[in-house]
Amino acid sequence: MTAKELKTFLSNAFKEKLSPLGFKKIRDNYVLTEGDRTYSLTFNSLNYDNSYRTSFSAFTGYIIVNKILQRALGEDEQKVNKTKIGDQIYLTQVILWEQGNYLCKDYDIYTLKEAKKAVDEIVEHFTDNILPEFKKINSLFDFDQLFNLGDYIKNSKRLKLDIMCALVIAKLVSNPNYNSLSKNYQKRIDHFSEWDKKEVNNLIQYLESNSGKFENHPA
Repeated sequence: MTAKELKTFLSNAFKEKLSPLGFKKIRDNYVLTEGDRTYSLTFNSLNYDNSYRTSFSAFTGYIIVNKILQRALGEDEQKVNKTKIGDQIYLTQVILWEQGNYLCKDYDIYTLKEAKKAVDEIVEHFTDNILPEFKKINSLFDFDQLFNLGDYIKNSKRLKLDIMCALVIAKLVSNPNYNSLSKNYQKRIDHFSEWDKKEVNNLIQYLESNSGKFENHPA
């Protein structure tokens, strides 16, 4: 079994299980779109001699947040307009396993039969557990509560990106504490590289100079 054969098999197997639920393939992601909100599942395989270490990741979020981040960081507008996925909240198989919420850290796949078993288990867990939990967070106001009042930032494994998402969300919902949040988040990344700090500062400047564009956004 080659890496290409495995990827083709996994792609077709995920598609077969998720398409009836309304998911569509966008690049390497299987995405359910509900207005500006998306729910996504993807997988990654690494070649280890005779086997392939395979694991999944799940994402959910609002497309508008991704687009604002891209514009703030100077992305070409054509690329921004092609954005079809929101990914502010993410889970990986490793994170779930570390939390005791998944049966294995990854799948060590040798055969297509093992690949099919992995897909069956992943899709079952995603549809029965992850997707319902994602859907409980059902508005930008809920995202704001999670990012800016809950422990999401405190427990973040991608702090800079999560802080940037938190600031965009706070601006979109007109969070009255936006100014204090931006100052606190800047302090949180004071030990980061100058490049990372510059990106966060550029985002804050963009949000403040374009504040009127975000008013009355349906949250």
